[in-house]
Amino acid sequence: MSKHRVRSAADAYATLVEARVRLHVAGLADHLGIDHSGRPTTDLGATVTRLLTSSRPTATPHRDGAAALIG
Repeated sequence: MSKHRVRSAADAYATLVEARVRLHVAGLADHLGIDHSGRPTTDLGATVTRLLTSSRPTATPHRDGAAALIG
């Protein structure tokens, strides 16, 4: 497959994903209990993203110098 076809396919897929998110973000916000009205905004999108993004565990050093994961 040529680079152009791969890039074109990835661009088309990204466009479809974005359209699907725009269609469903208000319903997802309702399901998550986020108060909103009107058209979806970037603030609404950021709030939904923040609630759905898991935090990464952080490493803390042990007494023996090894790192332990705490989440």
